[in-house]
Amino acid sequence: NSWPTYAEGILTPAQIQEVTKQDAHFHWSTRKVRLVDEIRRNDADVVSLVELDQADYFKQCLGDQWDMVFHKRPRAASLDGCGVFWRRSKFQLVATHAI
Repeated sequence: NSWPTYAEGILTPAQIQEVTKQDAHFHWSTRKVRLVDEIRRNDADVVSLVELDQADYFKQCLGDQWDMVFHKRPRAASLDGCGVFWRRSKFQLVATHAI
């Protein structure tokens, strides 16, 4: 792995090596499933995901209990944004307004 210089200044070489051994946990295919599991386990009524660039994935995975709105960042170069999910059994969307 190529580590940014700030990480090399914070982590010791042994710590970097240990994190590298756990590399599979950092792959998106693993993390996205764990994130959905964690959201469900915490049983929140409202969840906000920032820097969200996989809104459709989370909408599909959480759509059985939560509704959501997603607002993309205003920068044309950015594909991510913020997703707010709420438990539909407790809340309903009245209005939405992008800033």
